[in-house]
Amino acid sequence: MNRYGQMALDYNMAHRPTAFASLANPTAHFSQLGAEIAAQISALRDELLGAPRPGEDPEAYRHRSYQARRQAEEIVLTETVWLPPEQTTTPEDDQVLAYRSRLAAIAQAQSGVDRFWTETAIQGPTTP
Repeated sequence: MNRYGQMALDYNMAHRPTAFASLANPTAHFSQLGAEIAAQISALRDELLGAPRPGEDPEAYRHRSYQARRQAEEIVLTETVWLPPEQTTTPEDDQVLAYRSRLAAIAQAQSGVDRFWTETAIQGPTTP
């Protein structure tokens, strides 16, 4: 398994556990996916890079090649590996959502309260 396959495997285990669990043979799947990703990156890099520009020395072409590869990696990995995580909730998440809902209700109730109560004069004790 190449590094792209390992990236996909690690990401899916952590962020897409249901999809990962449905795979019959994860190692074979991600090995094949890694090879496909590498081929897509190479093809896109070549397309982005193009031929050497007129007057471009080999060093500048090599740097452009690195930049094109990084750009190709970003595009291909976004489309194939960094898929949206599965939506999962835990009991703790449900508790937090319920707490936030109660806070919102309290804030709404307090927004209707007269705000000028702080401006009333405070009267001290009267002496006989």
